[in-house]
Amino acid sequence: MSSAEAQHVLEPSLGARLVGAVTEGDAEKTPALLDEWKGTGKPWPLGPDDKPLLFVAIEGREKTHPEIIELLLENGAKVETRGPLGMTALHWAAGNGYVERTAQILRHRPHLEATDGRGRTPLLVAHSDAAQKLLAAGANLLTTDKDGMSALHYAAQSGAAHLNILFRAGFTLVDARSNAGVTPLHVAALEGTESAARWLLDHGANLNAAVAADYVYLPRNLAPGFGYEVRIQRGSTPLRLVSAEYKRAKRGSDRYRPTLELLKARGAQFNR
Repeated sequence: MSSAEAQHVLEPSLGARLVGAVTEGDAEKTPALLDEWKGTGKPWPLGPDDKPLLFVAIEGREKTHPEIIELLLENGAKVETRGPLGMTALHWAAGNGYVERTAQILRHRPHLEATDGRGRTPLLVAHSDAAQKLLAAGANLLTTDKDGMSALHYAAQSGAAHLNILFRAGFTLVDARSNAGVTPLHVAALEGTESAARWLLDHGANLNAAVAADYVYLPRNLAPGFGYEVRIQRGSTPLRLVSAEYKRAKRGSDRYRPTLELLKARGAQFNR
């Protein structure tokens, strides 16, 4: 076997061992494997589902994974490397609710306003506790995605606690409109987040706001083609949307029933 053939055989095995060490949080083996891999001159190997190694370390559960993250960054991994859906490491940490990993990535001064394939900054995809870290670091509270959906729209997917964080930070426009005229209350109806719907109504949201144009709604963190899209018709009110989702879920769904009952109790209209 030639030396070139031997190297071809070695590299996949080395890459698999490196990915395995990072996945397991093996702080003893990872440094040597990183040095060996750098000697190949090849791009970084990818983890499961084609995730960058840094993303694999970010989602690791071992106590040693913060150390692994630092090792990767010290050895050339970039915080702006793109992964699934065009996300950066900061998107990945904040969007998956890894609060301490979010804080760790922030210490490496990533671009706070980097956008993914849907035009979303890390703040838009962040879970509530991670959102607090981003806001404290100076993330733009008023940013929107490609469709004009704001942080408040995305928070309505999660619930009242997330909405309250943004409200206290200064985002008080509870009827913020996307390009298609979608409000946060429409999103709460689509997701069946009763606590978000209640919070929005208690803070003055328009109960009967109508969508201004036809729109395709994608649930949190999904990209086109994943098989679940909600086609919203112009003129749809929150009650009409939650009613449709309730029926889609074959009735009796605990997810949508509380929101449906809340809107009805507040006197919502099906059509405008």
